[in-house]
Amino acid sequence: MKTDPGTPLSTLRAAVSVHLELFLVALGFLTRLGPVRVVPSSSLAKSLLYFAPVGAIIGAIIAAPLYLGLFSGQPLAAALVVAVLHAWLTRALHHDGIADLFDALGSGKRGEEFWMVMKDSRVGAFGCLALVFTVFGHIVLTAACLRSHSIAVVAFFPIFGRCLPAILIYSAGKNAKAPGLGAIFTALERKEIYAGAALFVLVTVGLLLIGWAALLVGMLLSTAFLSFLVRLGKREGRINGDFLGALIIVGELSILAGVAATATL
Repeated sequence: MKTDPGTPLSTLRAAVSVHLELFLVALGFLTRLGPVRVVPSSSLAKSLLYFAPVGAIIGAIIAAPLYLGLFSGQPLAAALVVAVLHAWLTRALHHDGIADLFDALGSGKRGEEFWMVMKDSRVGAFGCLALVFTVFGHIVLTAACLRSHSIAVVAFFPIFGRCLPAILIYSAGKNAKAPGLGAIFTALERKEIYAGAALFVLVTVGLLLIGWAALLVGMLLSTAFLSFLVRLGKREGRINGDFLGALIIVGELSILAGVAATATL
């Protein structure tokens, strides 16, 4: 017996199919866990809704060895394993963004020259320094959290970081325009829905896993960088995908710093 296309059941099945497809698009785009899918740009843009769930999968995988008791009493070794797993799972996608952004900032250029530096495939001194400090920061801050037995933040920081792009796109407003891949996400309509969903996940999961004090510090730190990116986007006339990648990395560092800073409270 065929299902009438107009019945509630068929409508539900169609909606589930659409959202499953968006989830798989996000999984393939953000990680090596799924195949890279050739999809319309609108589908890739809407997959922004599933960045946080993909972050949860990343967090579960990188935290699993710690919950299994591996590297117990060796926080630095455990933090190194977490950093390596994180970079491998994500193909270091967002590290590329932070290197490009800081190369452009360090050049002191403005306007089209700023964007020319950012689009250059070569990594300069400022980009190298940004990569060194961010990777080193991931390891040191993760080790500090593990010394205070805060394993939950390892599962949470990939979620936190991947909630922030939707908030940046909404906050940038009319400056949320971009060349290249970033244009796909910044062309989204009804950005407030994506930003609201991301903020809801960020707050509720954060309160559950790490508590209000660490969450508050992490949000303040990441908001400061997000505000800087919004101002930079206004100065340069637009934002791009490198802004989003850099924000994810800094957001992850921010929430790790929040847990480390409040561990004794």
